[in-house]
Amino acid sequence: MSEDTKILSTTDYDRFFSPNWQRQVSRSRVEGLKRSMLTKGEDFQRLFPIIAKETPDGRLMCTDGQHRLAAARDLGRPIYYVLVREHEISHEIIAETNSLQKAWSFRDYIQSFAARNKESYLWILKMGEKYMPLPLLMISLFADKDHPAIMQALRSGELSFSEPQKVVAEDFLEKFHQLVQELAVSNPALLKAFNQPRLFAAFWKIYNTPQYHHSLMMSKVEKVGNRFRLRVKAAENVQELLSIYNYRNRNYRLEID
Repeated sequence: MSEDTKILSTTDYDRFFSPNWQRQVSRSRVEGLKRSMLTKGEDFQRLFPIIAKETPDGRLMCTDGQHRLAAARDLGRPIYYVLVREHEISHEIIAETNSLQKAWSFRDYIQSFAARNKESYLWILKMGEKYMPLPLLMISLFADKDHPAIMQALRSGELSFSEPQKVVAEDFLEKFHQLVQELAVSNPALLKAFNQPRLFAAFWKIYNTPQYHHSLMMSKVEKVGNRFRLRVKAAENVQELLSIYNYRNRNYRLEID
């Protein structure tokens, strides 16, 4: 920002808006900021003004400080802000700055980059809407990356999936969804286990076994799915699922260590 940047204030709350690449507002964080504002007065707000860019129609885009904006609006307090030019700050810098204050979750990064039409991030949201929000480990499995690598890719906006990876992932999600739905017939609590690593990681291992036949699994689950018990460890759930798959099955048995 330039040296002549001035801190401005207004109570015209309707003039402000947050870009869609910003992370979602946390009400608990807003409530905490409201307590700080009530305790420390307007000096607190002057010390930490929000950052805004003026749009051609005269509105103010809040590029940093959406929680402070919401807190001030709730309290009816003036909003203290500074205006920056388009070239002075980017959303990548904003995300990095925010990460030093309140760490962005991997879902924040997905929402942010999806709002900027990043294809792989949009695909993750699409799969989440169709089934259930995808946990980080599931995304790692689909992208064939370990935890540090997947987080680095997510944060940088460089996460990508090849078309074959998407095809496999979509097929897995559909078959896993079928499996959980059928298992839940006798144990409805399993519906909540769809995004639990101990279950989907177990099925991912079985699914990727070349000899696996999904139609056979579903027929066995229909007959003896009530025998399944969700265990603590993924490896234990592999054995639980195998015991169902291999039930009275001499010709197509699966063996996984």
